[in-house]
Amino acid sequence: MLATSTISTTTKTTSRALAVAAAMLLALVLSMSLGAGRAYAGAVWFDVKEIDGKTVGLSYDPHDDWWSKYAFEAKKKVTNVKSSNPKVASVTFKGNNFFSIHAKKAGKTKITYKIGGKSHKATIIVKKYANPFKAISVGGKSCLKGFKRECVSSTKSLDYYGHITGKVKVVPAKNWKVKAINAYNGATPTKIKNGAKVPEGTSTVQVMMVNKKTKVWQRTYIYADAG
Repeated sequence: MLATSTISTTTKTTSRALAVAAAMLLALVLSMSLGAGRAYAGAVWFDVKEIDGKTVGLSYDPHDDWWSKYAFEAKKKVTNVKSSNPKVASVTFKGNNFFSIHAKKAGKTKITYKIGGKSHKATIIVKKYANPFKAISVGGKSCLKGFKRECVSSTKSLDYYGHITGKVKVVPAKNWKVKAINAYNGATPTKIKNGAKVPEGTSTVQVMMVNKKTKVWQRTYIYADAG
């Protein structure tokens, strides 16, 4: 019985060690290409339908450009992307079906582009970043202490393999509301409701907020803390 228990414990320890090693390697590779702590490419792209023909607010962070950039994907080839006021927000091609908007300072600009040869436009209002949360927690543990756009989950909110567990609860600040909460297991998101338990195997949670008055978007990420 002791031998069986020892083998079982050793197997679990080895399995976890391999899982952690693989996760660390993946995080290292992705962080080299996307920036440390932002290891999920799927979490930073948006469907162009989110802005197409609309007035949308995007925030800029004067201390970190990564938070000021928003990439958009279309189902057909994108061409002729232009900004009427590149000092407020500039645009960059990211590929045949992609382009990004870089919010730079408070103001307003019109983004024009073609999808499959058909003309489209969006009005972008840029505002400086502001904390959209009165409270945000994962697994009953507040994320606001030391909050700077990102949250690190409590070790009590992790499973055996370091995945986030428990419920994600958001209390918006005045004039803010939850736009979407996406749980990631790899690059594929699963939408969950505010206050709901995250799906098994969740390694990152993206919280999208929108200001009801200015229409400005804010995005925040919750990462697992295996320490």
